[in-house]
Amino acid sequence: MKRNGLLLLLPSGLALAVLTTAYLSFIAISFTTQELGGIDYGKPLGLHNYIRYFLSFSDIYILAMTVVYSIIISIVVMIIGYPIGYFIVRSDQNIFRSILLGLIVITFFSGSVTRAYSWMILLGNQGILNSTLKYLHIINNPVRMIYNIFGVSIALVHFLVPYFVFVIIGVIKNIPKSCEEAARDLGANPFRVFYRVTLPLSIPGIMTAATLVYSLALSSFVFPLLLGGGRVQFVSDAIYSKIVVSFDRPYAAAASAVYLVVALGTIIVCYRLQRLVVRGIVPKGTAA
Repeated sequence: MKRNGLLLLLPSGLALAVLTTAYLSFIAISFTTQELGGIDYGKPLGLHNYIRYFLSFSDIYILAMTVVYSIIISIVVMIIGYPIGYFIVRSDQNIFRSILLGLIVITFFSGSVTRAYSWMILLGNQGILNSTLKYLHIINNPVRMIYNIFGVSIALVHFLVPYFVFVIIGVIKNIPKSCEEAARDLGANPFRVFYRVTLPLSIPGIMTAATLVYSLALSSFVFPLLLGGGRVQFVSDAIYSKIVVSFDRPYAAAASAVYLVVALGTIIVCYRLQRLVVRGIVPKGTAA
């Protein structure tokens, strides 16, 4: 049995080894020097690319903006996604529940590029939304809704909500209805049942789903690239620009290494908070 288990782990282990080796090779490049007038790199070796990165106000700003923006997006997704998941699990309206779940599934399986271009068609200056507003004489000139933070936010929220909903559905399903019924029998109204029973019991799942959403938002590439129009840059887009446009791979590798450390650090903090909640906060908060 032990041997069979190791054989089952072999494919995933090989894939992980290949990915790890590729990333370590990229990080090793961060210690090299870009040759002037070319795309090659070599000696001298050192930390000069990291020093240059930390002395760059624009790069540090992009990194900080990416982290803060990802947190804000995660909170927005959580506010939108939790009621949807709760309705799907607890609603007695089977038809509406099935329709809503079907829409979430369809959205989940559509590609990010497809969704990005769909939002460009919908929100563009000559798009459906602006054309409708002009036809209704609500506006005279098109409202700029893409190539800015608004368009990126709309597309990112649309992309991330299904991930949060699918996680939270399983969480709410695992909350026994008997707990809610007991609270009702003790005289609690629906709002109090939700606030003192359902919500506290689902907090660990909310944090897990929010951490997943945060990690996806942090690594977002397509939506800032297409809907940001160069005016909104995340770290991934900035690294891509340094590789493809500037051909400065050592500096891009250094930026990537810093980005990885920051991303892992913030995710570890999220998981530590989640463990803290599971150990202490939820048991104290479940008393109705």
